[in-house]
Amino acid sequence: MRKMENESQILHRDGILSEICLLIKFNIPFVYINGPPNSGKSYCMDHAVNKVGCNQKIVAVDMRDVIKIQGFFHSVLTQLACNHIPDHISDFIGIINDIISEEKTFCIVIKHAQMLNELNSMLFASLTVINQLTNGKVTVTMVSDTPWDLIYHSNGSTLTPPVTVYIPPYTRCQIVEIVALCLLEEHNNLCTQLDVGLDELQKYVRTCVYDSLTLYTSSIRRVHLPHICGHLLKISPSSYMLVVY
Repeated sequence: MRKMENESQILHRDGILSEICLLIKFNIPFVYINGPPNSGKSYCMDHAVNKVGCNQKIVAVDMRDVIKIQGFFHSVLTQLACNHIPDHISDFIGIINDIISEEKTFCIVIKHAQMLNELNSMLFASLTVINQLTNGKVTVTMVSDTPWDLIYHSNGSTLTPPVTVYIPPYTRCQIVEIVALCLLEEHNNLCTQLDVGLDELQKYVRTCVYDSLTLYTSSIRRVHLPHICGHLLKISPSSYMLVVY
């Protein structure tokens, strides 16, 4: 995913990014962000955390790094300068309340939240209402590949409904634009030899996308561009790899 010249925006995701930032900034109790894999959810969330985190405490947990429930407690509490790791959910909530001062609020951001639900559905349910359990001082934003309806029904339809944000997959035209911009931005020393404009470069990229461009994911995580390089740059096709974040 590419940033635009304005650092507050991300190409094809600037509206969603602004929405996420506002939801965190205004302490919405529970936000659930979902979309298909590789649609830019984590990147948008990271960018929002960096932007809003300048003025607000944010604790981020990636569930891919958590094996046991105590690992989740440890990840959250160590970011709050607390070294006491409890064994039970009630003790965890109690410690959070002890940490919070009258003036302080913070947001817990949980990536790959579906893994937390699989690990411990009771903890997942508790976090959906943590705002109530902490007198409005703590909010939670979850990021997940799984639609909220599936999470909701898997927990017996008893969870508190969140404010939901859906991030759609990139279209093929958007991938074309992003790949073309990557070539221009990250390889200026080579692009000066091309003597082609962005429109022409996009046309070449579009041809490769529709014909033989290899996309390792459904989006734009890793793109192999041998045909573009061989056609435009006149270099060995096998020596060129562009990784798009």
